[in-house]
Amino acid sequence: MKLLIFLLLFTQILYSKTLKLSVSPLNSNIKINNIDYSNNLKTGVFSKDFESGEYKIEVCKKNYKCEKKTLWMMDENKELKFSLKAIKSELLITSNNINSIILVNGKQIEKNKIIEFKKDQTIDIEEIKTFFATSKMKFKIKLGSVYTLNLPELKAITQKLNIRTVKKHENMSVRLNGKEICRISKQEGILKSLTCKKDLKAGKYNIYISSEGYFPFERTVNITNKNININFELKRKTKNLEFGLGLSYLYDRLLGGYPQIDLLLKFKDKISLKVGALYVVNFSTDSEYYGLIIGSSYDFYQYEELFKLYAGVDILFSKYIDNNIDYLLNGAGINFGINVKLIKDLFINLEVNNRLHYMYNNDYYNISGKLGIIYNF
Repeated sequence: MKLLIFLLLFTQILYSKTLKLSVSPLNSNIKINNIDYSNNLKTGVFSKDFESGEYKIEVCKKNYKCEKKTLWMMDENKELKFSLKAIKSELLITSNNINSIILVNGKQIEKNKIIEFKKDQTIDIEEIKTFFATSKMKFKIKLGSVYTLNLPELKAITQKLNIRTVKKHENMSVRLNGKEICRISKQEGILKSLTCKKDLKAGKYNIYISSEGYFPFERTVNITNKNININFELKRKTKNLEFGLGLSYLYDRLLGGYPQIDLLLKFKDKISLKVGALYVVNFSTDSEYYGLIIGSSYDFYQYEELFKLYAGVDILFSKYIDNNIDYLLNGAGINFGINVKLIKDLFINLEVNNRLHYMYNNDYYNISGKLGIIYNF
């Protein structure tokens, strides 16, 4: 029995021969009689002992043309060479840039889709996206290869936002989408004009400009492929209430002087409603009268914040007292005046009034002048 086993083993060794395969390219797949030996191919050389018999050999690789050969293993070792021919190459292009367009040799392709090439070549790849800088590159394709290319992140195109005002303001703040980007403050007693510049990517931005005592300026801009220039001027907030105190001098029949207190209510940018109280002493007749004035005025000219000119109309309701006799003394008039700024919210007021009076059965004109102080609340 032992002799029989020895003879069988000896016979198998005697008739087992080595099959050696030289394969290119590397990492090719080898099948012999439909049995996969690809794992045995590490260096491009395959070697294995086989018994006598017929063997069908197939060597394949992706993007290469397969080669098939048949041989008989008899009483000698065999050595074969396989050199596969590349027939195509594959390229997969990926990109994380949303809504971009990819061009290969000028032709648009789909993202994440494999592109096949039939020859060696150098291709031009472009990625385009609105408001972003175009990415360009050249890529070399070699037949038989498999490529995966992830395109770089596109850089957003920036445009310049220029915000300017020639009007001088104090403590002005410029905010972009709620974040302050510029501020101007009083320096060495001089208020400087404002120029604010900012490089921005494409998109919509809210601009909000504010300064104490002024109505804010607000605008939404859409940054595209051009610089944006914004010129603005803040409008000063109207003081809703003015309080005035002054002394007047009258000429003509009511020759004398009187104190006058006025309240001025602004209900439009240039239009005011006035309510005043006055007391008059006539120096020549030792008489007096007091009354209530109701009127309105219009600011027809203003130079920055230094002074303003106004014109108005009013009605006087008053009582006249002379030698213990009193009677009503009413009238209507027109006036012209100027307010000159002393300091913040404090003005000198000069006013001339020409009023038609109704006294007994007589009508007469009276001209008065007033010098006063006005404070804006």
